[in-house]
Amino acid sequence: MKQNGYRQTGVPRLAGVIAIVLLSSCSSEATYQGFQQSNLNDCETRPLSQYDECVEAASQSFEEYQREREEALEPTQPPPPCE
Repeated sequence: MKQNGYRQTGVPRLAGVIAIVLLSSCSSEATYQGFQQSNLNDCETRPLSQYDECVEAASQSFEEYQREREEALEPTQPPPPCE
């Protein structure tokens, strides 16, 4: 891991992610992979004490992400009616 001593802005990274999305016909998995790669690149700027945790968080598979997303979007049980 090499650090340059200054913090880069997210603009070039964001432009890269947008380009990936546009070139990949905007599929959900390609979009996810673009953001995942961006997050992995961001891990390189983190202190060593945060690096492993950052990489682990950014390494979630698309299938895991999709499963968690669907679970989060499931409707919750409504509260009991007030009497």
